Amino acid sequence: MKDITLFGRRVSGGRTMGEGAEVACKAHNADLVACKQKHGEKASACEEFENALLECKGSFLCPALSVQWVRCRHLSKEKPGACDSEKAALEACMNCNSTE
Repeated sequence: MKDITLFGRRVSGGRTMGEGAEVACKAHNADLVACKQKHGEKASACEEFENALLECKGSFLCPALSVQWVRCRHLSKEKPGACDSEKAALEACMNCNSTE
């Protein structure tokens, strides 16, 4: 199968967008796995790596929502939960687009 381009991203023939995001973000995923192995399941210890992985996958699957979430996080660093709605919208979009 041929490679195709969706939303400006190259996806190898036969792969879904979600699989393409996994390939594009494998370094971030490896960092997260390593962090979880080092720290166990402490929620806050690997938050930086979880956010990096979500940002990477989001920029692949839902670029506009990813930018909104990242911008909100940078503007609201001192306000926990301030960007929950942006994160929820990004995750919903990613869930939808990952099977395309």
